Amino acid sequence: MEIGALVTFSDVIENPVFKKYANALYESALVMGSPQIRNRATLGGNIANASPSGDSIPPLFVLKAKIKTNLRTVDIDRFFTGPKKTILKENELITRIIIPKEQKESYFMKVGPRKALAISKVSVAMAFKMQKGVLKDVRVALGAVGPTVLRAKKTEDFLEGKHLSDRIIKKAGEIVSSEAMPIDDFRSLAVYRRKVAGSILEKILEGRLKWVR
Repeated sequence: MEIGALVTFSDVIENPVFKKYANALYESALVMGSPQIRNRATLGGNIANASPSGDSIPPLFVLKAKIKTNLRTVDIDRFFTGPKKTILKENELITRIIIPKEQKESYFMKVGPRKALAISKVSVAMAFKMQKGVLKDVRVALGAVGPTVLRAKKTEDFLEGKHLSDRIIKKAGEIVSSEAMPIDDFRSLAVYRRKVAGSILEKILEGRLKWVR
């Protein structure tokens, strides 16, 4: 699935293709900014801004997105070099975002100071396949808890091949909390962000466990 860089967050919400093949991105669009901002803000702009709290970025990490520019195509997890920093050169522009059309479940949740017009204090995106009740191809990404969006690889490795249970979910929450690398700033404390990262992942998995049961 190729998405133009000027696709807006409202476009993501209104096009059913996103909910079907990129639900995490769809869910992030629902809670991004306000209706007025979603009508103007673009995926390309959110990516190029390179904020660790950018709402679309964790979903794109777990969806294995590639960033296409006028010069090259790069995996998204190689695109960011630090807060507000990317590999883009002076003569380089994002033109498209490429997402593999895989039959995977994906989810996104964030916590902010209020329900709307809120910059994320912590966000979590997750994608996986469920085969005979077993988690496969697990990917977890964390936003606003490091200098860039982070892949939670220890958490991914722990969940890979597991049957969901209350015990497994609690342990996954503990592991993902330990992988977060937040700082104290004017929006939140590091210890709070670590705890909330675990709580969000647990909430995502608990929602999925209800289907299994």
